[in-house]
Amino acid sequence: MAVMLIRAYEYQAQDKVKVAQPSTFNDRESVSSWAQAAVDAAYQLGLLKGRGNNTFTPKAPMTRAESAQVLVNLLTIK
Repeated sequence: MAVMLIRAYEYQAQDKVKVAQPSTFNDRESVSSWAQAAVDAAYQLGLLKGRGNNTFTPKAPMTRAESAQVLVNLLTIK
């Protein structure tokens, strides 16, 4: 989801996201290497905020509510 979200953001912004620093999720090492930059960028932009206890849970399915929130975040980002 993070990769698709960042691709949509970059398409909309017509610019690449520059990641200033890695996300601070406690389970960041569980994120696949090909998706880590997108997770960091989405976190930096406030598009993804993770779940409780500062976790991202990358292997867990997203709920409908989480998916809806991600879309709202993308559509309302400044």
